[in-house]
Amino acid sequence: MKNSTLFFRTLALVVFIAGGAHLFSYLSYDGEMVANGAAESQLEKEIITDEKEENMLVNDKTPEKDALPAKAVEVDKETLTGQWKVEYDTEDYKGSIVYRIKNESGKHKAYTHEYRDPAGNAQKAEGDLVLVIDRFEGETGKGTYTIEYEGKSYEIEAKLKRVNAKTFTLSYDYYGYGDTETWKKL
Repeated sequence: MKNSTLFFRTLALVVFIAGGAHLFSYLSYDGEMVANGAAESQLEKEIITDEKEENMLVNDKTPEKDALPAKAVEVDKETLTGQWKVEYDTEDYKGSIVYRIKNESGKHKAYTHEYRDPAGNAQKAEGDLVLVIDRFEGETGKGTYTIEYEGKSYEIEAKLKRVNAKTFTLSYDYYGYGDTETWKKL
């Protein structure tokens, strides 16, 4: 019994000393960090940050995260506006809907333009706003899609992905009800 008591007291003392050393080193942290094998003080970080801000002011540029590539803006203006057709085959609707995308107030907005049945007969639509494209960077984008269910309208977040110059997919998920639509330019 004396051996086990001695063992547990020694173990407690070792844990206490090791824990105290770790606690002391944590509390005495003076702002130096080791990153990629080199020590960098807080002052050096501030100098680097100030230099980056000065370069941005001198060049009169926004940070790279906010800037859109030139190609993305060109693709946006050229490919999104116009008429787009989406095929549907659901219990509620079989046929296609033609949407007209317009550039309004810096955003692209899609309105219903025409309903077509499987036989090809067309009927003019009311022109309801169904999609607002907030951002489109050439290959991917985001927007707000409006769906109607049991007489109520729901605005849900949608993702856009360009397949080619005349096709993109729009996908959404709303509380487990999701779908992916293929929009083809006419």
